[in-house]
Amino acid sequence: MNYARRALSHAEFVERVARFQELYPGGTQNSGWRSPSWNTHVGSGSNSKHLLGSPLQPIAVDIDYFDEPDESQRLDMNHTARILGLFGLYHNGHMHLQGLPVGPPPAGWRP
Repeated sequence: MNYARRALSHAEFVERVARFQELYPGGTQNSGWRSPSWNTHVGSGSNSKHLLGSPLQPIAVDIDYFDEPDESQRLDMNHTARILGLFGLYHNGHMHLQGLPVGPPPAGWRP
């Protein structure tokens, strides 16, 4: 597949997260869409992509891995996310994946 780094629809996002989890099994999604109050409770910023979409159509997820990957594996996971067209970063003990670039959503974007 030819994955472009662009804002993704919810369907594209779900497909690519599923592919990522096929490549890196053993992770559990622990966070998707968040209400503003829950987002504040967990210490995330007001520009969090977890606030976009809806409970049934998140555009960002966090995946926890029971076995902490080493530095090389984390870099590989970050690179794979980019290859899949996701915006991802392994940090704070989990892999954060989002279907939108950093910053405000592009004009006209809809999940």
